[in-house]
Amino acid sequence: MFKPRHIERIKDVILVVLFFTTMLLLYFLWQNPMVDSFKLSSIISDDNEVVEIPSLEEVTKPEDTIVNFGGGEYASIHHEEFSAWGQLKQVLNQFGKEEGIVAERITKEQYEQIMEFKSIKYTFSYDIPFNAFSELFNLPRVQGSDMIGTVFSIAYSSGSPESLFIYDKKNEGYFRLISESEEYTKALEELMAKVEDSSYTTHYTIGTLVGTSNQTVLPLNLMTNLADIPYSTEIDTKEADYIREFAQSFFGDSLDFVRRIEESKGNIIYMYGYSDKTLTITPNNGIEYKEKEGPAGSDVGYLKSLEIALEYVGTHGGWKTYDGANITPYVKSVTRIESDNNKGYRFVFGMEFDKKGIYYENNEPIVVEVLGDRVTNYTRNLIQVDPKAKELNEMTPEKEAFSAVNMIAKNYKYIYKVLLEEGYEFEINGDKEMFETISNMIESIEEGYFKPESESDEEMKLIPAWIVKVDSFMMYFDLFNAKPLGYTNVSASRG
Repeated sequence: MFKPRHIERIKDVILVVLFFTTMLLLYFLWQNPMVDSFKLSSIISDDNEVVEIPSLEEVTKPEDTIVNFGGGEYASIHHEEFSAWGQLKQVLNQFGKEEGIVAERITKEQYEQIMEFKSIKYTFSYDIPFNAFSELFNLPRVQGSDMIGTVFSIAYSSGSPESLFIYDKKNEGYFRLISESEEYTKALEELMAKVEDSSYTTHYTIGTLVGTSNQTVLPLNLMTNLADIPYSTEIDTKEADYIREFAQSFFGDSLDFVRRIEESKGNIIYMYGYSDKTLTITPNNGIEYKEKEGPAGSDVGYLKSLEIALEYVGTHGGWKTYDGANITPYVKSVTRIESDNNKGYRFVFGMEFDKKGIYYENNEPIVVEVLGDRVTNYTRNLIQVDPKAKELNEMTPEKEAFSAVNMIAKNYKYIYKVLLEEGYEFEINGDKEMFETISNMIESIEEGYFKPESESDEEMKLIPAWIVKVDSFMMYFDLFNAKPLGYTNVSASRG
C-alpha cells in the first residue's frame, strides 16, 4: 500500500507534467494558428457532410481522343463518350495482370506508319511521369520500361493488336508495350466500331485541307448548340460572413493573430506574421494564398504531391462552386519546381462545363504549388454558372459554326502578328509562305468556352469559341464569325 505522503508526491509530479504539457500546447497554438485548420471540422462541413475530393484517377484524363478510320477520315470524341477513357483503363488493367509484357523503343517513322491503320489515340495536355502513370493505372514494371520517361499520349492500332503505343513528348521518344495476347485490346476494336457507326463529325488533318504537313485534325463542318453563358464570380468581397469563414480555412477559427487589411479598390488581405502567410481576396479575380517556405523537406513525388494539392483545394474552398452548376476539374498542366532546396510541382487545374473546356484569358481556374509536402502557393478563380445553363444549352437549336479551316485562312496574319509581338522571329517571303508556316504551327483546334480577362458585372459571359493552340499560346476566335477574342501566353499564365 502507498503511504499518504507518497500519494501526495505522485499528485505533485502529475500536476507539474500537466502544467508543462498545457504550456507546450499553448505555445504551438499561439506560434502557428494553422494548427487549428487541421481539425476534423475543416474537412467535414457544418451539416456533417464530408467534403468531396476527386481522386487522382478522376482528374487524370486525356485532353483529346482521336479515332483514325483510315483513308484520311477521323473523329474527335470526348473521353466520356462511348466510355472511351474507361475502356482504355480496363485494357491497361488487363495488361497489368500479365507478366510477359515487354517495352521496346521504336522510331518516329515506325510510330507514324502503325498509326496510319485504324487506330485510337488518347492525348494529354501535359507530360505524366511514366512511373506515376503505371502506378495509377496498374501497369507492371515491365522489361524495358526504364526507357520511358513520360506519357504524353497512349494509342492502340489495329496494325498491331497485341500492342499499346506511348509517345514521350518531353524526351521525343516512341515506345511499344507488347503483350502475349490480342484478347486484351478487343474492347478498343469494339469501341472504334461503335464510334464509326455513330453520327460523328468527320475530321481531317490540316495538312489534307490546306496542303501542308500538319497532322492536327479539325472538323470540316461543325453543327453546335453552344451559346453565351452568363456567370458570376465565386467570391463576393461584400459578403463579410463568407469571407471570414473562407479565411478561417487558412488561418484557423480564431483570427486574433491575423491582420485584416481592406484596400480602397476592394481587395481584402489577411496576413499572419511578417507576411509568413498571406491571403489576398480580389473582386472579380479570385484569391491568392502564399506561404513562406519552411526548411527543406523531402521530395514526396508526383502522385503524393497531386494528392496533397487535391486535398488542399478540397478543404480550402472545395471543388464545387458555392451555388453554381457542377464544373468538372482535371489536371491541365504540371511543372516541376524547385526553391531553396525544396522540390515539388505546380499543378494547374482546368475546368469543363458540359464536356467543353473553359479557357481563361491570362489566368487559370486553380493553381497549386506543392514544395516538399507543403502547399506554398494557391490561386483560385472559379466562376459560378447557372445550374440551368446545361438544360438551356440542350434546348438551343444547333447552328453551323464558322468553318475551322476558313477561320485559319481568315486569321493567319493576326496569329503571325501576335507571335512577332511576343518575340518570335520568322524568315518568310509572301503571304503563301506565311500561311503555310502558321498552319504548320497549330497543335490543336477545339470548340470551347472563352472567359475574357476584363468584364463589367453586367457582361460576365462565357463566349463560344474556337480554341487554337499555337506553340505556347492559346488563341481564341468567335465560334460563329471567327473574330479574334484574345490570346494567352500559356507559359506566362502558369508561372
